[in-house]
Amino acid sequence: MLSAFPYENFCFEYPTKIIEFFFYLVEEWVNEPYGREGQEGFWIAQSDLDEGAFPPANAN
Repeated sequence: MLSAFPYENFCFEYPTKIIEFFFYLVEEWVNEPYGREGQEGFWIAQSDLDEGAFPPANAN
């Protein structure tokens, strides 16, 4: 990543834990993005996202 700026953040409270999300606007990078812990990644158009496929913390 060559250039990234804070975009938004919010907290979500589950009964047993609190999760805080930090989002960044990435404007410049080198090579292809990848999951550092081996997660699969892919690009998808926002209009193709299925709202029901996300956990409650992602509903906002």
